[in-house]
Amino acid sequence: FGKETISDFTPTGAQADLMDFAAALFPDFAAVQGAMSQVGANTVITLDANDVITLANVQKTALTAANFAFR
Repeated sequence: FGKETISDFTPTGAQADLMDFAAALFPDFAAVQGAMSQVGANTVITLDANDVITLANVQKTALTAANFAFR
């Protein structure tokens, strides 16, 4: 997926967003949690040096399994 920044991700409420990962990358929410870090106001999900997703202004603690799908 490369290096991506999502600036409008909404983790909660009626308009909550969903991220869909291939199970080969992240098989479950626990795997995503292990790849998450809080960097300032942002949550950063790192698969490897070339594949990083930054959720701008999203606290890591606001994310739940409901925000993710694994296929």
